[in-house]
Amino acid sequence: MSETPLPSTTDQNRPSVTLITAIPFSGELLDKDKGNWRAWNKSMYGALALNGLWNYTMENARKLAPNPDLEPRAFANWEENDRRLCAYIFTALSDNELNAITPLRSNAYLFWKTIEDRHKKDGPIAQVHLIKSAMNTSLSSEEPYHTTMAEVFRKIDEAWAMGEIKQDLLKLILGINCAHSVENIQFALLDRMSTAPSTSPFTPLDMIKFVEDRQRVLKANQSSSANTIALAAQTKPKPPAACTNCKRPHHIAKYCISAGGGMAGKTLDESRAARRKDRDNGKGGSSNSNHSEQGKQNTIPVTLTDNNGRAFIAHIPADTVITQAASQTSSTSGDSTQNL
Repeated sequence: MSETPLPSTTDQNRPSVTLITAIPFSGELLDKDKGNWRAWNKSMYGALALNGLWNYTMENARKLAPNPDLEPRAFANWEENDRRLCAYIFTALSDNELNAITPLRSNAYLFWKTIEDRHKKDGPIAQVHLIKSAMNTSLSSEEPYHTTMAEVFRKIDEAWAMGEIKQDLLKLILGINCAHSVENIQFALLDRMSTAPSTSPFTPLDMIKFVEDRQRVLKANQSSSANTIALAAQTKPKPPAACTNCKRPHHIAKYCISAGGGMAGKTLDESRAARRKDRDNGKGGSSNSNHSEQGKQNTIPVTLTDNNGRAFIAHIPADTVITQAASQTSSTSGDSTQNL
């Protein structure tokens, strides 16, 4: 039977691993929206290396931990340092990062790797955002020119560090950038890029076909809306005539009983009676029109010539023409009888 190894005699007083008290991180917090992974990584390396915590981020960190049976105190210190590094990383992350991942309280290597994978393996979408942000950055008198330009170059370095930017990817970036005036299409393109599988990535040809189809639908909808508006305008009934005196509908100023109207002081029944009377006498709009048409139907157009030889047409009542024609016929018959 094997014997249990005895703890090191120096472990209690002089453990091989001591507790580390780190200086608080003073750099810019990691934020994916800012695309500052590379700059943050450099700052963290300097801070952690000086504090003696960098090795805890390595993949083989736990393999280098002291044997808990031989060096229990050193092992306890190692685990405490691991937890302290997790807390240190936690304080160097922005709220956006903390909301996007699950912070760990132990296993600093796994915590670090989770953050690293989130930023280094972000793919083309992150590259699009970085390059688009760089393209939209302008020099301003409110900030030193060299600082602004260095920030632009940093974003480009970040984008290239995520992977090689090939011709097709650059086309997609510029295509998305030119769609900034139509945000719904721009967001849809970004969504298509991010959801496309690696075996069938979203290509520039896919982008052209997508915007072409989207514009065709938009034009069809606009045409349909225009036709609907035109139809509504055609079928909309005309509003009733309004009185120029009281501004109320269904009567004119002549029959208005309000002050200033043609029948001011009269009752509504008297106004209605006057309108009926005028309509019966042919003074109303529609009745007058009917009488006019009827008058034209009871006349016969006759061509006449004046003393100067000018011809004109006169509408002579039909009964007058018939009477004169009958008289002429009778007179002619009488003359013929006398001649006989």
